[in-house]
Amino acid sequence: MSQMTRSLPTLLGVLLTAAAAHAQDPGAQAAQVLQRRAPSIVTVKIVLKTEVKVMGQTQEREERIQVQGAVVDAGGLVMLSNSAISAAQLQEALSEMMDDEGQPGGFEIKTTPSDIKVVFGEEDTEHPAFLAASDARLDLAFVQVQELGDLKLAPVEFPEEGAPRVGQTIVLVSRLHEGYDYAPYFETAVVAGEIRTPQPAFVVSGQTSAVGLPVFAPTGEVLGVLTVVASGVRPEGGGIMQAMGGESPMAQAFRSFVLPSKQVRAVVAQAKERAAEAAGQGR
Repeated sequence: MSQMTRSLPTLLGVLLTAAAAHAQDPGAQAAQVLQRRAPSIVTVKIVLKTEVKVMGQTQEREERIQVQGAVVDAGGLVMLSNSAISAAQLQEALSEMMDDEGQPGGFEIKTTPSDIKVVFGEEDTEHPAFLAASDARLDLAFVQVQELGDLKLAPVEFPEEGAPRVGQTIVLVSRLHEGYDYAPYFETAVVAGEIRTPQPAFVVSGQTSAVGLPVFAPTGEVLGVLTVVASGVRPEGGGIMQAMGGESPMAQAFRSFVLPSKQVRAVVAQAKERAAEAAGQGR
């Protein structure tokens, strides 16, 4: 047997070991998820009018914001965080905290989104859209693009059985601001626990900026959506100005969780129906 023949098994073993190590590398896996899922992540531009009333005094502000969303239907339905465009949960929590501090009542905050535009990928075109549906309980909102032209979209589909498991690393894909060319990037986190109330969801270890966006397994499967879940329980402790070092009442009242795919699937189906109805009425 020649030297070359004898060395082939060894060389093959080295190559297989290297390939296996690369496949198991978390960074390499997350990069593959980014490449595969980035086309589904879009930028939503919104003009947001905020009206705040305190003790009979009203202040108004209008600003242009950018939030990230995910295409969930080939017809142009985009999912995003409801708390990015609605102050309903914030209104409730702040009102309770002000009462705890003995402040006068009458605090109101209202946000109204308008002039909604969607940017796909790194393109310059802004596609007009309208607010089609929202679910404050699950902190999800949906906008429907009015005209796609020749665009072919890559929607994220939520399987019936998709859900993370405690201890699992998850991958989230988002995009930077237009000043950075809407560049896609990934974040990773760990599923650290599970809750049953106020609804089934999974605790995320660490903070991420991808609220309202899909959550993926390192192998690319859809597991659910990262969203804000309100506890529905009045925060305990020293109100807004709680002692330094302790968990704030706002953190007690709101946390980011992963909603399993099954829950999101049902909400997406309802949003599709509402978007179709609105489009049929000439919205």
